Amino acid sequence: EKEDRKTGLIDKRMYFKFWNLSFGFITFPVIVLLVAGAQAVKIIQEQEALTWVEKAGSRKSDADSTFITYVVLAVVTFVFYCLLVFFIAAAGTRSSKILHNMAFSGMMKSPMRFFDITPIGVLINRFSKDTLFCDERVSNVFTQFSNMLTAFLASMVILCISNYYFIPIVIPLLFLMALVLYFYLKTSVEVRRIEATMRSPVLSHVTGTLSGMSTIRAAKQVEVYIQQHYRLRDRHTSSQMIFKATARWLSVRLDAIIAFIGFFAILICVFLRDVVGTQLAGLGIVYVQSRMVEFQYCIRLAAECENLMTAVERVFSLAELLPRRILV
Repeated sequence: EKEDRKTGLIDKRMYFKFWNLSFGFITFPVIVLLVAGAQAVKIIQEQEALTWVEKAGSRKSDADSTFITYVVLAVVTFVFYCLLVFFIAAAGTRSSKILHNMAFSGMMKSPMRFFDITPIGVLINRFSKDTLFCDERVSNVFTQFSNMLTAFLASMVILCISNYYFIPIVIPLLFLMALVLYFYLKTSVEVRRIEATMRSPVLSHVTGTLSGMSTIRAAKQVEVYIQQHYRLRDRHTSSQMIFKATARWLSVRLDAIIAFIGFFAILICVFLRDVVGTQLAGLGIVYVQSRMVEFQYCIRLAAECENLMTAVERVFSLAELLPRRILV
């Protein structure tokens, strides 16, 4: 029987189902609080750095007090980011462990007919590659994405505060970027599912070949099995190359949109520096130059999060197997 494969975008409830396995419903609120707190303290810290530079030529006591405040805020920011990384890592590891146990329990309590119609490669695939993604990649990518997203949102807020003429420009471009991302996700998620599905026949073929090696050699069918393996590997490699091609498609369009945002932001800040003040205008330009490349990486991380959730979705399909009484 062919492997089941869902279609369409990932159900957003899948994120909550996975993360809530760790510490319950408080997991997401705690992550949001830590991310927002870390970014808020970081913005205040950067503002204190500008104030410290301005007071460098004034009284020494004022400059020293501002420097002490800056150091304290830097320590608080470091603590926030450490707590965020440790909490997401602990939550991701705990969720993955519980999900693995649920999937293994669901498989072991399934009737024998399930093993008769399910290829061995499907089970190996979900307990190897898919579980690896759940263990290592999901929490790591989610941590990077949350940090990048809050940093970009903070830069956009500061830029709009420093120059409100930038608002009519950034909103349509961000909307266009969201449309490009949505169009990309509809394709990339399906390609990722196909790639995972194409991996199962390879594992099934290798397992069957190794278990029947003596029979294959006795029947002189070694070359036949080698050619079958090459054909299965080619199909799997083709799906991987298509997935990488879709990622490059997204990168080209993001580069163009980000170039427009950076150009208009710097142009407006330079021409209106006397209206908004040199301090906020300079801070806005610095944020644009430093965050535009990171924002492209943020969008790619968002897409990677969505693609990695296909592995969580596939493991959940085993965890949600209803235990049935095996008739003897």
